[in-house]
Amino acid sequence: MTTTTALGNQKGGVGKTTVSLCLLSELARLGRSCLLIDLDQQMSASSTVGAEGDITIEDVLRAKAPAHLSDAIEKSKWEGIDVVPGSDTIQTLERDPDVMAAFRLQKVLRDNADLLSKYDDIIIDLPPDLGTCTVSGLLAADQVIAVTIPEPWSSEGLDRFLTTLEGIRQGPHPSLTLFGVMVNMVRRTNEHRYRITELNETVGGLVMQPVIPQRVAAAEVASEQLPLHE
Repeated sequence: MTTTTALGNQKGGVGKTTVSLCLLSELARLGRSCLLIDLDQQMSASSTVGAEGDITIEDVLRAKAPAHLSDAIEKSKWEGIDVVPGSDTIQTLERDPDVMAAFRLQKVLRDNADLLSKYDDIIIDLPPDLGTCTVSGLLAADQVIAVTIPEPWSSEGLDRFLTTLEGIRQGPHPSLTLFGVMVNMVRRTNEHRYRITELNETVGGLVMQPVIPQRVAAAEVASEQLPLHE
């Protein structure tokens, strides 16, 4: 079965997109067929994998005359990974008066289940906020990975993100699960050790192991437009 995983945090700068790309590249290297859905208006994930974006996720989710999902999916430059490109104007969805706007992605994925059945994994790169696009991605996902770094502002963003997630679990999407909290960009400092201990006390066994150390190679994924293992 296809598994849809959303990665996010309310705080930007935690390496969420880089983690999404590294996860995609490793899944593909293991022989799994993957689809990336880019909901971040910065479109960093799309540009890194070489998506042109003639038809974007915004076109698929717009209220009037939406594009068909099959027309938006394109092959990336990374083997085994297709992509629904992002849009730098997708935030227009935040001003959509339709109260059901956040459910459109969920409906699109359900309506195209046969088309999407060829993928083992769908990865949704969420924007760094808690608006309609983020809620849309959470409603469409089976599971969520929260990405954070062991610093105060990121921890506050994580708390707000997890509160939003729990609200969705308690409301319209009770089957949504939190797969885990991935701690990224870890340095060997007392502050980072303290923050990781604090996080373990807060979310218990949900902290994914191992934590991800800060590495130049991970940052170079975007600039070189290459999978991490290359």
